[in-house]
Amino acid sequence: MAKGEREAGLGRNCTLFDWLRALAYKEVLRLKQAGADYEDFLQGLLAAAVDMDRTFYRPLSQGEVFGIVKSVARWTWCEFWPERFSARQSWCGSRGMAKRWADHTSLDKSKPWEAEGISRRTWFYLKAKEAQLQPIAL
Repeated sequence: MAKGEREAGLGRNCTLFDWLRALAYKEVLRLKQAGADYEDFLQGLLAAAVDMDRTFYRPLSQGEVFGIVKSVARWTWCEFWPERFSARQSWCGSRGMAKRWADHTSLDKSKPWEAEGISRRTWFYLKAKEAQLQPIAL
C-alpha cells in the first residue's frame, strides 16, 4: 500500500490486524516445520507489522502495533497446527461436496440407456458423438 493510500476496513488497526493475520497463517506453518520457537515467530511478525504500519498516512503508536502483533502471534502459535488446518479443510470440502451433489442421481442408478432401449456402451458413444457435433459457444 502506497503512503497516503486509503486504509481498508474500519481503520488502520483493522487493516493491520487482517493483513498480519493472513501473513501469520503462512508463516506459523513454515516456522513450526523449521523448528523455530514462539519468540522467533513474534519477532518476525513484529518486524513485518512495523513495516506495514509505516505505509499508513498516520502510523499507529508502537503500543498499538505491539498489541496487535502479540494478539495475532499468541493465537496463531497456539491454535494453528498443520494437522488441525488439514482436518478443517477436509471437513469444509466434504460439506461443500455434500451440498453440491445432494440432488444428484448417478447414471448407474437412473440407467437412461434402458429407457431408450440401447446398451450402456452405445448410449455413452452417442453422447460423445453429440458433444462433438455441438458448436462451441464463444
